Amino acid sequence: MYFLNCIHYANLLVEQKTQVTIEIKKTENNITKLVDTVEFFIPKIYRERNLGFDWECRRFLNQNGYPDITYDETPPATFIPDADPITPSNPE
Repeated sequence: MYFLNCIHYANLLVEQKTQVTIEIKKTENNITKLVDTVEFFIPKIYRERNLGFDWECRRFLNQNGYPDITYDETPPATFIPDADPITPSNPE
């Protein structure tokens, strides 16, 4: 079983993103091992750690090289929705 330990997070207000440092740990046979320490950015501001923040971290890790870290398909209520993608204007 994998679990995440957020050892640092900071809001970068000018850039409108949250910097996150996570320790990924795995427990097997009553032994917990540090698998990796990962730093990344979430492109939105989370003012507090909550279920939405945790879900966002799990989703990011799952989609970026850690497929064994899972997350629910439906985000929790405290999740901040992704920004709408910018649609290119029609050149006609």
